Amino acid sequence: MRRAAVSVTSNIAEEFNREHSKEKVQFYAMARGSVGEVQSQLHVARDASFLSQSDFHTMYDQSVHVHKLINGLIKSSKRV
Repeated sequence: MRRAAVSVTSNIAEEFNREHSKEKVQFYAMARGSVGEVQSQLHVARDASFLSQSDFHTMYDQSVHVHKLINGLIKSSKRV
């Protein structure tokens, strides 16, 4: 889960060095995929009782927010 979470920020950071919007979208899409991995791992952690329901909902809601932010970045980059 940590590796997937770090991958989100790493892909966004790597995007900043790209000049073309198509490349930017590619890195944002990889970041969005990593958010999906985090969400999947959150379900596994909850089901294995590594997380309480409360902690799961807090973290999952945050991951949904990040997913929406990345979708906004993708849409914005496609308009350029």
